[in-house]
Amino acid sequence: MDPSGANRALLLTGILGLGGARPSALTHGGLRWFLAMYPVENETYPDGTQRKELCAISAVGDLVQLTVAPALQTRYNADAAGLNWSGNAYPRWLSNDSGASFIAREWGTDGQGQPLISGVYVYAMDLSWDAAGIPSAASDLRRLPIALPQTADPWANISGFVWSPDASKVAYSSGIELHVVDAATGGGDTIIATATPSVPNLSAALGSCEWSPDGFTISFYDRLTYGIQGVAPDGSNRRTVIPGDPRNNRYSTTAFWSPSGANVLYLWSVSPKNQTARWSHDTYRATSSGANPANLTSDFADAAYPLGWRAAE
Repeated sequence: MDPSGANRALLLTGILGLGGARPSALTHGGLRWFLAMYPVENETYPDGTQRKELCAISAVGDLVQLTVAPALQTRYNADAAGLNWSGNAYPRWLSNDSGASFIAREWGTDGQGQPLISGVYVYAMDLSWDAAGIPSAASDLRRLPIALPQTADPWANISGFVWSPDASKVAYSSGIELHVVDAATGGGDTIIATATPSVPNLSAALGSCEWSPDGFTISFYDRLTYGIQGVAPDGSNRRTVIPGDPRNNRYSTTAFWSPSGANVLYLWSVSPKNQTARWSHDTYRATSSGANPANLTSDFADAAYPLGWRAAE
């Protein structure tokens, strides 16, 4: 649809409910592509996670599988080691449509046939695009020098991951802290924002994060205020971008910067006070300072989730 909410068209179905982080989007050859962890097979592993693969999904319904997860018998073989990923893998396009990255955990065994996590890292692969504009894997997965916090449940404490516009740094949320890391070396891990007040048992107090196109601001969901906040990559100038409304169970989450950085799309969710009632979700547009909020999907009966901007805004 247009930024005003007009001229809607059905682009794709089934991309919601993929589990975990929302899809990452780009435009290649005039066609919008989404990168997501998609359940290509109906298989559940012993740890309860569903088998999902890194897939590219076009706005006209093309679905390209880019990874092949270890088979069930290999993934938990007492004598084997490998990689493990889930729907919470935070897939992201690399710069210039050249590849894709996501979070995976390395695992071995404890000597008695039980999986043992040995680390949580960022993995990447190169992509090639054919004459029809369809992507395919052009390399094996490679581990980047970016190590993420390791916990008993590594997915519980990673609630956001994003590359800087120039791909020199990454930002990630460890649940109650927002970090910036040098992408080339994995060093210089700096905490730039902390949940206030800090709530150690609230694993996702700081959630999904996005980097503004000009590189000057990282926006993130603050569960304690139900709103979207922004902070400079050096930790300065923390501020509210889109306020929430905790008293009335109203959340503003999942910000998407427009290509110019002048506007944001965000999800406005209302939690019913009656637990038998349904949540409502709408897509809003506002300026990057949070001014002039406009509901673009007020006539949707149930839920309307933003996926991102087209090239024009």
